Amino acid sequence: MRLRLCAVGAALAITACVGCSQDDHRSPVPAAPPASAGAENASAPVSVSVEPPLDMLELEGQPGATPALGQVDVMPGPQYPGLAGTPGPSPAMGPETARVEVFVFSDFQCPVCSRIVEPLKQIVRTHPDEVQIVFKHNPLEMHADARQAAAAAIAAYRQGKFWEYHDKLFQNQGSLHTEALLSYAEELGLDVMLFQEDMNAPMVSAQIAYERALAEKLGARGTPGFFINGTKLAGWASYPGFLSMVDDARREAEKVAAAGIPPDQVARMATVAEGDDGKLLAELMWGVKP
Repeated sequence: MRLRLCAVGAALAITACVGCSQDDHRSPVPAAPPASAGAENASAPVSVSVEPPLDMLELEGQPGATPALGQVDVMPGPQYPGLAGTPGPSPAMGPETARVEVFVFSDFQCPVCSRIVEPLKQIVRTHPDEVQIVFKHNPLEMHADARQAAAAAIAAYRQGKFWEYHDKLFQNQGSLHTEALLSYAEELGLDVMLFQEDMNAPMVSAQIAYERALAEKLGARGTPGFFINGTKLAGWASYPGFLSMVDDARREAEKVAAAGIPPDQVARMATVAEGDDGKLLAELMWGVKP
C-alpha cells in the first residue's frame, strides 16, 4: 500500500489517498469496527440508514453490508489504437442518463478497494437519477489471484449478477482460488458450468487485458482509481471528500445541461470540458475526439 497526496483542495477534506500500487504493498489500514445495517429492498433507489462520516467509515470495513444495486450494462466504445486486448461491456449502477459518470478501476485483491464498496453504493442511492458508477478491471500483477477473480466477476456479469458477485469477492478477499470462485457462483444461483466456461473464455481474458491497458494509458496504475466526469482521483480518503467531488461534478454538469445538451450526452460533454484528463478519457471510453 502507498500513501498518496491528492491535490484536490482543503475544502474537500481530502489530504491523502491510500491505494495499492505496483511499487510497494504494506498492510491495509485497519477496518473500522462493524456496524449494523438494516434490511432494504435492493431495487429501490433509496438511502440506507447511515449518516456520514462516522457510519460510512464503519461501513467501509463491511463490504456487502447493504444489498447490491441493479446491474446496468454499459457498452464499450471503439477499440483504441495500440491498446492490447479487446473492449467488452461493463457493469454499472445508476441510470444511463446520469449527468455524472464515475469510472472506477479496481482490483478484487486490493485491500483499499474493499473499502469503497459501500460508499459507492451510497453515492448512487443519494443521487439515484444523477450518478452512474461504471466498473473497470485493473488486476495488479502483484496480486496472484486478482486476474482470475476479475474473470469470475465478468462471468457473473454475463449472468446478470455482477454486483452481488462483486460484493462476495470483497467479503472473501483471502479466498479467491478457483474452488472458492465457483462456490460463490453456486451460492448466488448461477449456472456454474456456464460460469466456468465464461471464466476461461479468451474474450474475457482479452477484456481484462484491454481494461488494464486503459488504466495504464490514463495513468491510473494503482487501485482504486477514479474518474469523475473526467476528474482523476488516485486512491481513497473519505466518503465526505468523495461525495464533495461528485457534488462539484453535478454542479458543472448542470451548466452543460443548461446549454441544451441532450441528457444522455451531458456527462460526456462535461468530461470533455475537464481538461486533458477528461479529453483522453472521453476518447478512450467513447471514441469522442474533441
